[in-house]
Amino acid sequence: MSLETAQADVFAFMLAVDQRGPDKPFPANFINPGGKLPELYQKLVQEEFGEFFAAENLYDAVDGAIDLIWVTLGWLNAVGVDASPIWEAVRLANMTKVSGPVDPATGKRLKPPGFKHPDIATLIEQQRK
Repeated sequence: MSLETAQADVFAFMLAVDQRGPDKPFPANFINPGGKLPELYQKLVQEEFGEFFAAENLYDAVDGAIDLIWVTLGWLNAVGVDASPIWEAVRLANMTKVSGPVDPATGKRLKPPGFKHPDIATLIEQQRK
């Protein structure tokens, strides 16, 4: 399954339950664009995040993780953003971390010197055109 398929699956669900979002991204300066749909999906993300961390076994944790992905894609649909090009930019940026140092306390791979964050703003603006 691809990210495109997953986001399309969530979009189909949203249409089936009368939750249509915009065709293009909201303006860049929004906090809450005033619509109930982005607010609903923000609340669903918080709810699923809590359920994921409250899980007491692998099955419940996996269920929570998948639900978290689902509602996050729903939020992206609710604000009119196609996740695929942004995912690819973030993936490429994250892959540069393989040459970065490792935090000995956490085991987290850190950003190497000269790390460049993906230009999310430009990618979203391209979708708005």
